[in-house]
Amino acid sequence: MYVYSVLIVLLVLLFGFMPKMSNKNKMRVKMITSGNLNKLILLSIVALLMYDNLTLGLSLLLVLVSSVSLKVEKETLVEYFSSK
Repeated sequence: MYVYSVLIVLLVLLFGFMPKMSNKNKMRVKMITSGNLNKLILLSIVALLMYDNLTLGLSLLLVLVSSVSLKVEKETLVEYFSSK
């Protein structure tokens, strides 16, 4: 029970700090959540977690939705994929 409480607090903190992340880390999160297959896999993980603990699953769903709607600047996109 203590582990679930700590995980919920960490997920809420992650949700709070997500807009303040650096552009490089925002791009990494965006790459994880882009694509239909990736979204389907992440949603199935959230659904399985909700069966075990509803509060933890809803917290993870909140982080997932915020990461899907994360905005990445165009110049960061070009810089991320440019060869050095």
